[in-house]
Amino acid sequence: MCLRYASAPTTIRSGYVDFHSLVSHQSSLLFITCIQCSCINIALVIVQIHAYLLQELRLP
Repeated sequence: MCLRYASAPTTIRSGYVDFHSLVSHQSSLLFITCIQCSCINIALVIVQIHAYLLQELRLP
């Protein structure tokens, strides 16, 4: 687990928790990847999560 991730803003950490609680087991693998990724990649992961939500849930 990236130590810098633990020091990320609470809103970001809460966002990951909320996302994880709403998705299926398959998507939870992406959440695990978020935890293990570097802080630079967190922004890319957020984009991937957003794209996943748009594709799977068809959000506006």
